[in-house]
Amino acid sequence: MKASSEENFRRTLVFHHVVKEAEAFAAGLPDVAAQLHTSDPALYPKTIWADWLCGDHEPLHRRRLLGEFAAGIARTAPSWRSAT
Repeated sequence: MKASSEENFRRTLVFHHVVKEAEAFAAGLPDVAAQLHTSDPALYPKTIWADWLCGDHEPLHRRRLLGEFAAGIARTAPSWRSAT
C-alpha cells in the first residue's frame, strides 16, 4: 500500500501460490487501506478495489473481473463475496 501510494500506482496485480491466500488478501486489503487512510489521509486512499481470481471461477466471471481491473472500475461490493 505504501509503495502504491507513494508511486501513485493506479492498479496493482499480485500473485499467490495458494488460492486461500489470494482470497484472504483481497478480503483484508480494503480494511487495511481504510486504516492507513485514517492515519495519513493525504497519502492513502480511503477505499480501494480488491478482488481475486482462480481457475475454478467461471470464464465470464474472470473476464468481467479482468475487464474491471483493466478499466479501473470501482464497485462497492467485491465479487469474492458471491463468486463461485
